[in-house]
Amino acid sequence: MNKEKKKIFESKRDVFNFIIGIILLGLLLYISVIVATYFIIAVKKVFDNYTTISVAIITGLLAFISAIVGKFLENRYTIKNQIRKEKQTVYINFLEWLINNVLNAKIRSNSNVVEEIKEQQKLMTIYASDKVLKAWSEFKYISMNSVMNNSNLSKDKKTEIFIKEEAPYIEKLILAIRKELGYKNKNIKTYDILKLYINDINKYI
Repeated sequence: MNKEKKKIFESKRDVFNFIIGIILLGLLLYISVIVATYFIIAVKKVFDNYTTISVAIITGLLAFISAIVGKFLENRYTIKNQIRKEKQTVYINFLEWLINNVLNAKIRSNSNVVEEIKEQQKLMTIYASDKVLKAWSEFKYISMNSVMNNSNLSKDKKTEIFIKEEAPYIEKLILAIRKELGYKNKNIKTYDILKLYINDINKYI
């Protein structure tokens, strides 16, 4: 069954109101142009006949605008600088927690790890950049779904799985944080950072 086409105008009254609206809009635009034209003419006459006053007005106006713009930029810089300092503190604390509780394998004996992860996640969600947040999300997902959660695995096997499957995501996260803080990460290869914390890493890679 064909759908009825929706009419733009339901009645003659709607057509009349539309026409009146167009006329009023055109009239408003015409008046605006006239007012703007006379204003420009008046300003030009003032500039032509009262040069000293005109220069003073322009100078004062420019000074006023400069003061407002300068204050705006100063406030914006202050806010950005404050956020940057807070972000640096969050990143430093997060890296310290990550290194102590994950890379140094203290996470297994930490009974408060769940609460700590929640706290770190809250801060990272607020302060982390998009790339850092994505890297943190990827590592957390890999970690939570790791076969290492199987208690039947030997310690050596868990270490091998961790270094090959999970640790690279930690390194990716650290590199993302470094880049956010301004470092270029040039010439840093896979496992270069992990080698700083895992002494026997060459045994598993």
